Amino acid sequence: MQMQLSPGEWQLLLKKGSSKDYYDLLSANDNKYDANDEGIESTQILVSSLSGTVIHPRIRKKDKYPLDDAFSTPIKKIKTSNADINVFSIASGHTYENLMSIMMLSVKKHTKKPVKFWLLENFLSTHFTEQLPLMAEEYGFEYELVRYKWPLWLRMQSQLHRSVWGFKILFLDALFPASLEKVIFVDADQIARTDLSALANLDLEGAAYGFPPMCESRDDMEGYRFWKQGYWKEVLQEDLKYHISALYVVDLKQFRRNLVGDRLRTHYQKLSSDPNSLSNLDQDLPNNLQRQVPIFSLPQDWLWCETWCSAELKNQAKMIDLCNDPTSSEGKLQRARRLIPEWEGYSKELQKLGKGHLGTFHDEL
Repeated sequence: MQMQLSPGEWQLLLKKGSSKDYYDLLSANDNKYDANDEGIESTQILVSSLSGTVIHPRIRKKDKYPLDDAFSTPIKKIKTSNADINVFSIASGHTYENLMSIMMLSVKKHTKKPVKFWLLENFLSTHFTEQLPLMAEEYGFEYELVRYKWPLWLRMQSQLHRSVWGFKILFLDALFPASLEKVIFVDADQIARTDLSALANLDLEGAAYGFPPMCESRDDMEGYRFWKQGYWKEVLQEDLKYHISALYVVDLKQFRRNLVGDRLRTHYQKLSSDPNSLSNLDQDLPNNLQRQVPIFSLPQDWLWCETWCSAELKNQAKMIDLCNDPTSSEGKLQRARRLIPEWEGYSKELQKLGKGHLGTFHDEL
């Protein structure tokens, strides 16, 4: 568990209600082997560094209550206000920050209900975060910057892009408040052509999340479809599809109820011990875990990308993704201008809003 706190002295105590009724707090400090076995009312936590403080809370179930009772007590629902449509996204680097700006604008232009963007702060530049209030005021959306520290016990990634992939899928149960019921992940290099309300309201038929299957309609890319050969052919067999992680919707209540976050992290820890595993971490992981954690397959028209989908399907697409093409060295921005007629208009609109700063694009090497 991670809590966002300013430096200073804080008091940690059990919440009144079932937590305090059923459990005793024994200690919470940097010593995980603290010998105290008497319940305490609270303990002082000193946060003296911007790097944070690691503590090890110790609690004990009170003897007068059976363990099952602690979990059967109804939890009082906290009334909070959330936007109707909640979108999660991640960007690293100037190009992807500007692509994300255009993605956000396209989502807001097409979605009638209130929208809130949840953006991972870990990789964002100060320049981008300073421009966000300007965009939010102009286009009428909410946003929140979320920050999360990679847990010490979970195998870390040494490459930046793989760390980004990890944050994209591994901590969905920890990044958002308990009151948030559904969130839609949208890659930064995407354009919306539809109201995302339809995706937010989609029945996932009991699954914790839904992803679009990889498109297979572009015939000349058959030899590049890695999921139809070798290892993946054996894993998926005849009954499972390989899904793309550029867009997905998460039922956070179901996700937490079924401990999907723990399952993903456990499976990641196991597979990542092999450096040749998880080539595409953010989508290989949930696809590999499908037999334990089912994926709801979204209708194919929810995502179109030129690499895998035929040109004939483009006009039906609800979202267009600028996914990488193994046969081309074309840059993201060049591809966006070629494939998406409205992209240039969005770019100019943001340039005008930012007075030459927000929405100024260039391809990165």
